[in-house]
Amino acid sequence: MGTVGDTVGTVAPALVGSDAAIKYFLEHGMELVKTLSTTDIQILKGQMVENWGKGPDAFRAAFEDQYKGPARLDKIYRTEYVRAQNEGIVVRAKAAGHKYKMWRCPNDERSCPECVAMDYEVVPIDEMFSGGVMCPGLHPNCRCVLISLEDSSSEVFSEDVEPIIA
Repeated sequence: MGTVGDTVGTVAPALVGSDAAIKYFLEHGMELVKTLSTTDIQILKGQMVENWGKGPDAFRAAFEDQYKGPARLDKIYRTEYVRAQNEGIVVRAKAAGHKYKMWRCPNDERSCPECVAMDYEVVPIDEMFSGGVMCPGLHPNCRCVLISLEDSSSEVFSEDVEPIIA
């Protein structure tokens, strides 16, 4: 994952394998998982850290014998990884002196109304978005991303470039 579009300022780079994202995950990861035992959650957390940045296939391969449903494992991986990466972006953005952040939503048929409503919303870096969260990862399977901005007037995307959101 990298920055998208033409920038006026410096956009904090994506943080695959970053210490900040892993730190956030260790402190807050699996908070949205409500149907697994505490032991299972601890095992999954350890496996995610061990395989950080290797992708959902490595995560799924480590657990598909123990947990039925690869779709569930994919959902857990995607949810936790996206949340941690976005929190890591905030840490790096603050270190780079960025003062604002922008919510970006894929805006497709799988996007939820809450995320669509926050698309392009810009707030100070230490404030919550209108959805009541500090970073994307509003719900399980959220595909939204965070863009950091040096100031509130930074233009992140050129008119003919759309964000690349998987």
